[in-house]
Amino acid sequence: MARPLRIEYPGAFYHVMNRGQFRRNIFMEDKGRQSFLDLLADIAWLWKVKVYAYCLMDNHYHLLVSTPTGAYSGPNRPPIPLQTGHPFRLKSATVTEQTGHPV
Repeated sequence: MARPLRIEYPGAFYHVMNRGQFRRNIFMEDKGRQSFLDLLADIAWLWKVKVYAYCLMDNHYHLLVSTPTGAYSGPNRPPIPLQTGHPFRLKSATVTEQTGHPV
């Protein structure tokens, strides 16, 4: 069954959550977390999205955001959630590349 359409209107709040593939860590150290927050600030300014709260865990994150314009989905949606395909790993780590989803 398809997910219902997102309700959109100016000032709407959204809980955004993204997790590393196979629940792998996306943040390896504090520098990675700071890089994520810097990128999030740039995206919020560029797309005029307000970030009210965030929680960064080792393998996922949560954001509470609002869209003053009401434009969150569609082809011009802001790049939130940020893709965890670009993990904020700054420490050397051996990572086995895997694609797809577990069955």
